[in-house]
Amino acid sequence: MMDALTTYVAYDRRVSRRGCHSMTRIAIGILRSINIPGEEINDGTWFEPGHSSAVWPALETVLPHGDNIYNALIRAAPTYELLPTFTFFSDNLNTDPCGDSIPCLSHRHMVMNGISYPSDYTVARCCDPHRYGYESCRDYLETQYGIYLIEHELEDAVTTFQSLCETE
Repeated sequence: MMDALTTYVAYDRRVSRRGCHSMTRIAIGILRSINIPGEEINDGTWFEPGHSSAVWPALETVLPHGDNIYNALIRAAPTYELLPTFTFFSDNLNTDPCGDSIPCLSHRHMVMNGISYPSDYTVARCCDPHRYGYESCRDYLETQYGIYLIEHELEDAVTTFQSLCETE
């Protein structure tokens, strides 16, 4: 059995976090400490294959990707928004833009949180896109997140983020 808070790397040093797998085990361990059992899944059910998800059946919630805990896009999202419910997935299956792809819906949930709760990271890329290698705020949002948005959501996001830019 793996210690949820420990990862040993090749050069035999102990680290507390090393990617989505260790973060998933930490999240599961925290809730397990208050008697809420969870499980780690990394078969592509909730996110991309090879990435780690935490699932809490009793809460009917999932952390689709362990790295979401410190993802810069959703840094400003309230913690209660980070864990989509099973209902979120069932209610949004077979809708645009994800169709029947649960991993796509996991990405979409993350992106919608990032738009609803703008982080400094995203605002900076929209307000000074050339500094980050983009032509415009729209170019940044479309390149990074556009596949998970419907056109009007992308347009609304561009408008929202551009309104947050300081004018001189």
